[in-house]
Amino acid sequence: MSLGNSLFQARKKCGLSQEEVDLLENYVLKWDIRGSRWTQGKDWTWHPKGYGMKWTEEDRTLLALVDEMEKTAADPQNQTVFISHGDCLADAELVSEEVRRRFGTKDIHINYVGPVIGSHSGPGTVALFFLGSPR
Repeated sequence: MSLGNSLFQARKKCGLSQEEVDLLENYVLKWDIRGSRWTQGKDWTWHPKGYGMKWTEEDRTLLALVDEMEKTAADPQNQTVFISHGDCLADAELVSEEVRRRFGTKDIHINYVGPVIGSHSGPGTVALFFLGSPR
């Protein structure tokens, strides 16, 4: 089955919007996903920056933010998410892409951290803000 046909079937069966299909298509092309990769039934552990990229501690830390959101967010698909960064837009965008991929969140805002937080945390800071479930 071709990629286009697979995505058409996914849209038809799952009720995906065209925007969601476009995101999925970009992800599939980025990862070169074929055959049994669609149905392997395991957690997704591939690098979010693309196929063959080497994992760094920074990458693991950024994904840990999204892992925590996965455990504690209340209705992540339908809420507004904020990501603040200290002069590391690419890292903030990686977190944003991962939040969109995992939860389908549409309303994500990326901004710089303010001067007070930035003076204490320094460059390279990434913060993820969302509504969590009660403790």
